[in-house]
Amino acid sequence: MSAYPVTFVSDGKGGQIPFPPFISQQEMDILANGFVTQDDDVFVVTYPRSGTTWTEQIVHLILNQGEQGEQFLTDAAPWLETLPNRPNGINAHMQKLRGRRLFTSHLPIALMPDFTAGKGNYIYVARNPKDVAVSCYHHVRSYGGYDGAWDEYFNLFRQGQVMYGSYFDHVLPWWQASHKAKNILFLKYEDMK
Repeated sequence: MSAYPVTFVSDGKGGQIPFPPFISQQEMDILANGFVTQDDDVFVVTYPRSGTTWTEQIVHLILNQGEQGEQFLTDAAPWLETLPNRPNGINAHMQKLRGRRLFTSHLPIALMPDFTAGKGNYIYVARNPKDVAVSCYHHVRSYGGYDGAWDEYFNLFRQGQVMYGSYFDHVLPWWQASHKAKNILFLKYEDMK
């Protein structure tokens, strides 16, 4: 299906989504069953290459009165998908987090833990799909083991056969949910610029 290494995870609707090889179905099940969303949690969610780090840095600074602190951003805003891989497991890591918790994720809305409970605050950032496709292409060429041509990658992108699946199937449900839920802020990368 894909031209570079992936694992497949249930999309919560009977299908499967290609994920990076370090995320398995078992880890997603642990996340779904072991993560409890708190009312004041903040999640920065994007499709890959859509302004994730930029947004998490802004939110981290807002939550910390403009101070970066001594923590690396990856520790201050851990990736939700990687929590089951943390030393001693998800629960041990969660107990170390103090204050208001900030998480980052590329998960589609159907795979967000505890999402339907209406807990937490979500900032979803969408970016022009043309720019996302180009950025993803260069990213997987540099770090993801992909050595194909742009035309081939673009076809994979259009078909949703890239990591985290279809751009459109990812963005649209978040946009629709943002019209119904008060705890979702839907931002556009281009408006942020």
